[in-house]
Amino acid sequence: MIQQLLVSGMTVNTTVRNLAHTAKVLPLFALQKQYPGHLNLFEADLLVDGAFDTPMRDCIIDHHVASPFLLPEKIKDGRREMLEPALRGTRNVLSSVDKTPSVSRVVMTSTVGAIFGDYSDVLHMKNETLSERLFQHQQHT
Repeated sequence: MIQQLLVSGMTVNTTVRNLAHTAKVLPLFALQKQYPGHLNLFEADLLVDGAFDTPMRDCIIDHHVASPFLLPEKIKDGRREMLEPALRGTRNVLSSVDKTPSVSRVVMTSTVGAIFGDYSDVLHMKNETLSERLFQHQQHT
């Protein structure tokens, strides 16, 4: 998504949990080199109030595309570990939107959890990419 926005000529402010996790952030660093001056990286914790105020400054559109996610076997209390952080994170992002007069549009996407319920859904996939095709298949079976 970030690459598509950059290709279309937009300047993108994006957040990551930890800029020091180089392996996870490496693709973003590569995009920064490819689109100099058009990709700004910020460290922000979705669960910290105000964490998105600075990254959102002067933005026109906010794309909220992330939510806390754990693999099913790691979840002990779904409400506490998944639902509450997702709600709090969304509220934090929307609070920053409210403080940013330049934002005129908010785009919210779903989570991978909408198409990936458990491992049985993807156990025999030939391709490792989760896409709409899997979601459509689940609706019709």
